[in-house]
Order: sequence, then C-alpha cells, then structure tokens
Amino acid sequence: LLPVPVSSTASSPPGSSTAVRLAYLAAGAGGMYCGSCIHDNTLSAALQRQGLDVALIPLYTPLRTDEDSVSLERVFYGGINVFLEQKSSLFRHLPRGLTRVLDRPDLLRWVTSRWSSATDARDLGALTVSVLQGEDGHQRKELDDLVTWLGREFRPDLVQLPNSMFLGMTRQLQRDLGVPVLCEVAGEEIFLDQLIEPFRSQARRILSERARDVDGFVAPCHFYADAMADYLQVSRDHFHVVPLGLQLQGHDGSPQPARAEEPFRIGFLARICPQ
Repeated sequence: LLPVPVSSTASSPPGSSTAVRLAYLAAGAGGMYCGSCIHDNTLSAALQRQGLDVALIPLYTPLRTDEDSVSLERVFYGGINVFLEQKSSLFRHLPRGLTRVLDRPDLLRWVTSRWSSATDARDLGALTVSVLQGEDGHQRKELDDLVTWLGREFRPDLVQLPNSMFLGMTRQLQRDLGVPVLCEVAGEEIFLDQLIEPFRSQARRILSERARDVDGFVAPCHFYADAMADYLQVSRDHFHVVPLGLQLQGHDGSPQPARAEEPFRIGFLARICPQ
C-alpha cells in the first residue's frame, strides 16, 4: 500500500526520501477507551519501529490508549470548535489564536468528560453530514488548518483517514498535498445507521459520492471489506485487507503444557455493540 520504499530510520527531515512519511489520522472517542484508537496507536508505534516516519494525528479529542501514546499533542478538528461551528456562523470566523485555545487537549478532555452526548449518533446527524461535506461543510476552517499544517510541517507521502465519515477531507488533501489518500473502515456504519432522518439518508448519499474520491480502503478482514464495499457502493477491488495485529511484547509465545484434567478455556474481550 505504500508508494515509496521503507528505510531503516524514521528521523529524516521533511521532504527527505529516506523514509515514508505517513500522516495517520485517528478520531478520538471523547475520553472513552476505543478499540480503533488503541489499534491506531499500536500500529503507528510498530510502523515507527520499522522505520516509517509516522505522525499519529488526533481528531476531535485526544486519544485514550492502553499503552504509551505516540500521537501528537495537538488536536485537529477539535470537538469544541467543530460543535460551535456547526451551531453558528459566528464561530466559523474566529481568530486562529482563539480556536487554538479551544483545541487544547486538557480542555477537550474536561469538556468531553462532562458531555454525555458527545458521541451519541442521535444528536449528531447534522454535524456528521457537514463533516462529510468537507470543503463545502461548516467545518471548512478546520480542514484548511489540517491541510495547511500537513503541507508546511509534515509533508506526508501518504495520508490515512480513520473511517469513512472523514471522506469529505479527501478532495482537498489530494489537491493541496498531491499525495494518495487511504481510508480505514472501522465499524462506522453502526453509528451512521443510528442517525435520525433526514440525516441518515443524506449521509448515505454523500458517502457513496465521496467514496469515489479516495485512492483505496483498508479493511481488517475479507467479510468486512465485502460488507463495506456494498455499504459505500464502490468496487470491492478498491479494498485492501490488512488483518489486525497484536502487540506481542511481554509474551514469549512459548506453549503452555496442557492439563488434561481441566477444560481448555479461551478469554475473549469485546465491546457491547449492535454487531
């Protein structure tokens, strides 16, 4: 999936060809433990160890992980600004200095810890549609800030979106940065199907339009790739299957001797979810 070869170091300056520069966008979950956030952090750390120059970039809120976070301290598309820009045109023209204050990670953590509907699909229909509209949505200033920072400060070879609800970013990223854009699919259809009308129908229509812009999708298994190709109404050939990985540090992998007197037990941890 990577357009340039990988080197043995990840310390090259912007513009260097010695290491792939991957802008890995990850959507925070408002202070909750989120499987996607944990996966994105673990994968980014592993890619960094292999020599890729990876910037794990939080969107909406800081990431909460179960390991040392490798994400940037800065948050783009900060949840406070995104919400206020949706509610009033006044906030779409705030000075950059003020919007940066509202994007402070500690402030975002404090607000989302007290706002129970921060991730409730029933309350976020209009906002979801607006973000999907990208450069045509109410959060255009947030998209401009992200693209400007990427172009000036990081200069990626490749950008990966956290899920299809961010497909609205694709056109401007491709146009202004001139790099491929991939999109991970990570269970977002569960959230989208909980939107109330007319926002659910609007979101589905925009999704099918914007899905044609991205250079490829990344799915964790063939079953889900098939399902999301149908959901997004794009060719299955547009999907790459990359199985989820595990952090094996601390596990030597040595098999344990079987105890015939006891049944074999498997522990399985999963979220409570409509799936």
